[in-house]
Amino acid sequence: MNGQDHPFLCDHMVRAHKLCLQLNDIMMLINSSHDIDEILHEVVQASCKTLGCESARIAMREGDNWVIRYVSNLPNDLIGRSFTDEDLPHAALAMTTRMPVAIDDALNDDRTNAEMMKSLGIKSVMVLPLVEKDAVIGTLLFGYHSRAVSFTDAETDYAERMATGVAIALQSARLYQDLAESKRLSDALNEIDTVLYSTNDYDAIMNKMLQLATEVIGAETAVIFSKDGDRWTVRYEYKLPVSLVGQTFSNTEVMHTAVTAETKRSLVVQDALNCPEIDQKFVEMLGIRSLLDFPLILKGEVVGDLTFHYHSSPVPFNERQVEFVRKLQISISLALENDRLLDTSRQRESMLKEAEKLGKSGYFKYDVITRKIIWSEGVFHIFGRDPALGEPTVEEFFDLYSVDPGQEKMRELVGNRETTELDAKMTRGDEACFFHFVIRSVKDDKGDVVAFMGTIQDITERKRNEEALRLSEQHMYYATTAAGIGLWNWDLTTNEMVWSERCMELFGRPPDQLMTYQALMETLDEEERQRAEEVVRKALQEKTDYVAELRIVLPDGKVRWIMSKGHGYYDDRGEPTSMHGITMDITDRLRLDQEIKRLNMELAARAAELETANKELEAFNYTVAHDLRGPLNTIGLYLQTIQQLHCAELDETCGDYLTGGYKNVQRMSDLIDVLLEFSKLSSVEPQRENADISAMAREIVDELKRTSPERHYAFRIADGIIVNGDPKLLRVALNNLLRNAWKYTGKKEEAVIEVGATELCGKRVYFVRDNGQGFDQADTGKLFTPFQRLPGAEEFQGSGIGLATVERIIQRHGGKVWAEGEPDRGACFYFTLSAD
Repeated sequence: MNGQDHPFLCDHMVRAHKLCLQLNDIMMLINSSHDIDEILHEVVQASCKTLGCESARIAMREGDNWVIRYVSNLPNDLIGRSFTDEDLPHAALAMTTRMPVAIDDALNDDRTNAEMMKSLGIKSVMVLPLVEKDAVIGTLLFGYHSRAVSFTDAETDYAERMATGVAIALQSARLYQDLAESKRLSDALNEIDTVLYSTNDYDAIMNKMLQLATEVIGAETAVIFSKDGDRWTVRYEYKLPVSLVGQTFSNTEVMHTAVTAETKRSLVVQDALNCPEIDQKFVEMLGIRSLLDFPLILKGEVVGDLTFHYHSSPVPFNERQVEFVRKLQISISLALENDRLLDTSRQRESMLKEAEKLGKSGYFKYDVITRKIIWSEGVFHIFGRDPALGEPTVEEFFDLYSVDPGQEKMRELVGNRETTELDAKMTRGDEACFFHFVIRSVKDDKGDVVAFMGTIQDITERKRNEEALRLSEQHMYYATTAAGIGLWNWDLTTNEMVWSERCMELFGRPPDQLMTYQALMETLDEEERQRAEEVVRKALQEKTDYVAELRIVLPDGKVRWIMSKGHGYYDDRGEPTSMHGITMDITDRLRLDQEIKRLNMELAARAAELETANKELEAFNYTVAHDLRGPLNTIGLYLQTIQQLHCAELDETCGDYLTGGYKNVQRMSDLIDVLLEFSKLSSVEPQRENADISAMAREIVDELKRTSPERHYAFRIADGIIVNGDPKLLRVALNNLLRNAWKYTGKKEEAVIEVGATELCGKRVYFVRDNGQGFDQADTGKLFTPFQRLPGAEEFQGSGIGLATVERIIQRHGGKVWAEGEPDRGACFYFTLSAD
């Protein structure tokens, strides 16, 4: 039998031979160094052509689905599409049996999904599993669309060999990709570790690490939380709203983070919108579709959380990504802890600087060998030295001392002791200041001092306060000694008392005797003791000062009166703990008080007698005036009658006598009226209110002008002279002064009268000045005496009591009146009022 006898068999052998040759070519293509995607694309094209099929495709098994990756003579939009086992049951069958599945009539075979075959236009199909390490990783499918065909054994064998080659190629590619990905991730971790130690700016470190990690695993966003108790604070973000940084969330708000913290295991969420372990409000707020969450653990404790997200679609995270983040979280945990430690260190450094500033202190170190000084910021501050100048040299530093101790002195001060303290007076600018040093010597292995280190504190204010306190205590001592005051402290818990030397002296006790409250009470009789104890009890109960005047009996039997004052001190519960106070001898004061009371009683009696005398004088004045006025009126009436009846009979001399007698009667009547008014001033009490002296003066001047309109005069009255006094009495006084000035300027061609106010020795003084006749300063004492007339005054009419009235009114106001003058050059009358 030969090929001519069996043409069908011959054709099959020829086709098998061609397939074998084509297979070798394709296998060479598979083993080439080209890109795996390019290789598989060409394999699909070549194998489809070799078999004579109308289409081919490779689908990869991803999860529970089939995803089209490579096609030949099929729409390109199929690439990337995902199909279920129900969509492609023939592929599922090949996966289950690990055998090729060839179907001649794809539209009517139970092993296919007829609807799917119809939609793809496939009439015959052969599907082969792609097996890698006993696992189906995908399928290779060949199809016919124009007709239904039957696949030969040679074609099936060819396809099966082709599938094996594709599987090997995919495995090699996967291994290569895994190796490349591992190297990429390893390089990324190395880069991240490099970033970790690149700078002290941990914010920059964390942001850079987060960016690199997100880009390496292909995620879209990322966030780092720090754990603060039960709260989670956003510390860093990548491609999320910056406003998130600093926000805090509860365990329920970031439920996925709380879950990983509790389990201390990573969490992969492939579908965030339908995961019960994620709070949907948080998911919706950030638009998260899938996430990878890792707790940040350090020393067994969760210190934070690292989460990566996808937003555009629910992209699944693979094991390689998870493993990378697992390694990364160690570095980030360390960085986060370093950040926390650095922040704590910064806070402590800031607190230390603030403490140095508030305490006016600082740290220093002096290297004996290199002679270099190191200062903290606080030392620069307290010495007023600009840090930009650097630390001073040793010589510059010791120049600051008022008395230079020198290095050897410093060694002596420290000596063999580990630490020593000293106060030093130094200069700061032009100011002498005091500093407190706490110095510790640093020794080498031989025991030689190689350095000094310690603290410096500015105690200038304390020294000034101590000096002020010393002076105050000294002044207090001098004051209490001069005043004879004794000081005492009473401890209410032990009943012991501490007395000053003066206090012991007041009670007649020797200075070295121990005093107690009981010993104090023994100096009082029973009545005084009860009174003293009641005053003390009430003061402590009501928390008021204790004040008592006590009669004590000295050991020698003498009686002494003392006044004691004290102030109580109390603990946090309000219970009294001690009382401090003073004691002074008031024996002489009480005697003086008694003498003052006796004198006051005598003074009151004299005042009563004086008041009685004044009343009797007032009655006498009234009686005298009344008794004088009657005869005067009779004499005046007689003189009037004689003048009326016998005027024609009298000669000129008699007429003059008669007229003169009548005038003197009238003058006597006026004088009686003036005396009565003057006597009333002794008992009138001024009714004080605001009085306008300027207005009063103008009213009086208007009256004077009407009496002598022919005179030439100039009145100068200052405006706004307001005083506090009795307006009626002040008007009487001002009227007398102005009329006096008007009268004594009568002979001047042009009279000048002035009313004003001025300041003398810090006191308000009012005056009435004129350019009239004036007076001799030697006669000033007579001016204010009733009925005293100065030389030359007889030329001018007057009662002789006007200025005396002024003086009495001013005195009733508590003021004083005086005058200055010079003959023919005028006079000036001054007065004050006590209210001013």
